[in-house]
Amino acid sequence: MKIRRTPEGKTLLILVFLILLCGIVSCPSDDDDDDNNGSAYFPSQDGNQWIYQTTYYDDSTSEITQKISGTKNFANVNCQIMIETETTEPGEEQRRYFVDSGSAISIYGYEDYENGTLVETYISPQPMKFFVYPLTVGQTWDVINLTNVAPSTIWPDSTDDVDGDGTPDTMDFKMTATVKEEATVTVPAGSFNSFKIEYHNKMTIHMSSSGQDFVMEWIQQHSWMGPNIGIVQEINYEDDESEIVMTSKLKEYHLGN
Repeated sequence: MKIRRTPEGKTLLILVFLILLCGIVSCPSDDDDDDNNGSAYFPSQDGNQWIYQTTYYDDSTSEITQKISGTKNFANVNCQIMIETETTEPGEEQRRYFVDSGSAISIYGYEDYENGTLVETYISPQPMKFFVYPLTVGQTWDVINLTNVAPSTIWPDSTDDVDGDGTPDTMDFKMTATVKEEATVTVPAGSFNSFKIEYHNKMTIHMSSSGQDFVMEWIQQHSWMGPNIGIVQEINYEDDESEIVMTSKLKEYHLGN
């Protein structure tokens, strides 16, 4: 989970692990024709790799590589590992821990490493259900739904005293995913039939100083999921669709047989 800087200098926590799932999937076998099988969407074979061309708000560019590599007991759950590296951040990598339950892909947390040294661990207060399958247009589900939690539960680097009155505040946070359409998307790696998924956030902060609630809603990202491929494109926003933080497009991918 990375903190990005927006043009105004504010920070944005990419809760959805944006590009993370660009390939959390499991290639189907030759005799597997069941569309209800998660492998039809998420090739999670060990060694699968995806490379993305990424453009940030300031027109700077980078390449992000994600590779599935091994398993680990994380938060008392046996998880597969997605390792992400970026050309503009040499020596840094993020290891994200996910489970394919057979009906959904859920993220349990991450670890950040610098030059091989662990520098940060984050365990999600709830598994974050980023994809369910089979995907159908109009489908909706909760990615995460938290009530009366400390703000630092969602944003580890933030203060819990949001209103600055010396008393910790609490918040509700809900992310909802909706499949908006099915369409062909063209990226450097080719053209893919994909499902466009919209991720919508609603945050309610319960202010201790006034007893009132501060409510904010925004679209965080759009992801285009290509069955048998993974994420082929993602666009991430700050506060609404007019403020694009980053755009990632699949450049190449390598999936096991």
